[in-house]
Amino acid sequence: MYLVNNNNELLQETIEANIKICNQIYTQINRTPQKKSDADFMLVKTFNTLVELNQMALDILYPERNKNKDLPKVKHLIFKQIHSDKEDMVEIEEIEADRLKQEFNWEKEWNINILLKLIQVWDTKT
Repeated sequence: MYLVNNNNELLQETIEANIKICNQIYTQINRTPQKKSDADFMLVKTFNTLVELNQMALDILYPERNKNKDLPKVKHLIFKQIHSDKEDMVEIEEIEADRLKQEFNWEKEWNINILLKLIQVWDTKT
């Protein structure tokens, strides 16, 4: 591991680490669990939180990046309840951030405990 020269570089490295975690969650999460578990909930919440944190960090590093308002819509994950005659199931699906905030009253809040837990897990893997 090497020392970071300045805070902008550290923030960039943080973004890259968050993207790695988001990609892992996005590609490996079971999107059709039989029931919603605490682990499922935490993975979805962690993904959504890191996506929002990355957007805020990118805005800080690149303030002109959305000058033309043409950035693609950021995606989040949600639980969707599926009802059938046989059983109720849960599905995890993609949703745009704006719709998530409108329909589910989800705000850009993040929990420091989630981040601390992620850092602990990440530290054990490096």
